Amino acid sequence: MLLHGGRNDNYFLEVLISRCIYSIIKVTKYTFTKIKKGWNKPYPLSGNVEITKFRSFRALKKYLGDPGKDKQWHHIVEQCQAKATRSNFDVSDINKVSNVKATPNEVHKEISRYYSSKQDFTGNLTFRDWLNGKSYDEQYKYGMQVWETEMKKAGYSIN
Repeated sequence: MLLHGGRNDNYFLEVLISRCIYSIIKVTKYTFTKIKKGWNKPYPLSGNVEITKFRSFRALKKYLGDPGKDKQWHHIVEQCQAKATRSNFDVSDINKVSNVKATPNEVHKEISRYYSSKQDFTGNLTFRDWLNGKSYDEQYKYGMQVWETEMKKAGYSIN
């Protein structure tokens, strides 16, 4: 079918699609420019959905900055759980803002010690090995319990 001065339906469809794509690219460039300038602080879209994910811990640390004097970034769900021999989680789920906490060095050392130890409820496995294969949410729940317990034992407040 011919429309408007001899042009067919496909022409108008192509123009419409190209304008939509142009608009999407323009909005995306604007958003990333604002993010680079610090305009977009991490925030959940809804519930537990975290929008700020990274393909590497290095990129996450660059985004977050220094955790503070005598502190380091601690993964609640450990980085090793991204390995195929562990839970095979997506690296970007491990390296997201909601999965790390600024943690005093001495507390981080105690958490690592706990993960390497065998507990009464883990059978003959270390806590780390016992977590293998559990869901991300379960590992996050256990990880937060360990983090909060060790923080309180060391006399730090939880926030």
